[in-house]
Amino acid sequence: MRYPIDTLLGKGLVLLNALDWARHRTILNNGFSMDKLKCHSGKKERYPPTPSNIQVWKRDRKVKNTLRQVIESRTKSQVEISSKDCYGCDVLGLMVESLQTTGNEDSPKLNMDEIIEECKTLALVNMVILETLRLYCPEIGLIREASQDAKLGNLMIPKGLYVTIPVLSIHRSNEY
Repeated sequence: MRYPIDTLLGKGLVLLNALDWARHRTILNNGFSMDKLKCHSGKKERYPPTPSNIQVWKRDRKVKNTLRQVIESRTKSQVEISSKDCYGCDVLGLMVESLQTTGNEDSPKLNMDEIIEECKTLALVNMVILETLRLYCPEIGLIREASQDAKLGNLMIPKGLYVTIPVLSIHRSNEY
């Protein structure tokens, strides 16, 4: 029997039985040795300038420029919080603080490009967390009691009626 996931992924390591998995893993294991990884790490990937790649590059440039402006505005408008020089009390503020040169040479430093890449990663992590909470929300439904008579569209809700709000259904609905 062939599962739909087989069509998408093929019969790779993920879907193999124990004996086939061991055989494939033995063969593929050599591809992940330190020598092989070092060999590949020095190569710079070049992508052809297709219309979709050009669009991706433009978006990336726009995101980087926006982040650069935010970081520069933080460095210019340094705020004083609890008698300590601070660039904001969040993760970006900590990274901007590391960008500034201090007398302590042992403290870790980040350059502007590293901060921008970290911000892009944090934005992606935030999107993943929000999407996970949408699909697997901690509260699947809410029950509320109407404190007064209310009209919701063509529906009359009298005072004291308990209303169930199906949060999970709303979050997974294509309509919303």
